[in-house]
Amino acid sequence: MAVKQIGSNAIPLLLGWVQAEDSALKFKLIVWLREHPSIHLPIKAAADQKWMAYIGFMLLGSEAKPAWPVFIQWTYSTNQSRRFNALYCLIWSKADKETILPVLNRLIHDPDTDLKLFASQAFHFLYPQDAEAAGVYKMFPYI
Repeated sequence: MAVKQIGSNAIPLLLGWVQAEDSALKFKLIVWLREHPSIHLPIKAAADQKWMAYIGFMLLGSEAKPAWPVFIQWTYSTNQSRRFNALYCLIWSKADKETILPVLNRLIHDPDTDLKLFASQAFHFLYPQDAEAAGVYKMFPYI
């Protein structure tokens, strides 16, 4: 529980992890190393760093509040992965309703279908009455 002890001082590290990206060459190397478990090289995949960041933000909970404006800003990015990561982090850190509701209202209309669906599902599970008022169930009647 080191993250909890460090508190909000962990935010810069977690923000770095959540932005991690693997080059094509590094990705191929990671795949090859996983296919050859007898070779032990300490290479962290970006996906592993992102999951560590999500868990870190979950452990911080409301102590991650100083990062929420960064996540909100990222939801406007042209990079689909960054928008997803931002929404994940807001959800995992349990952003309050006043913070996340406007983001969900906007992302249910995102041009990316996967993000739109994910935002709609999050909306449904977090605030079902607000989701209905926003028209989530008309867009996705199977949620």
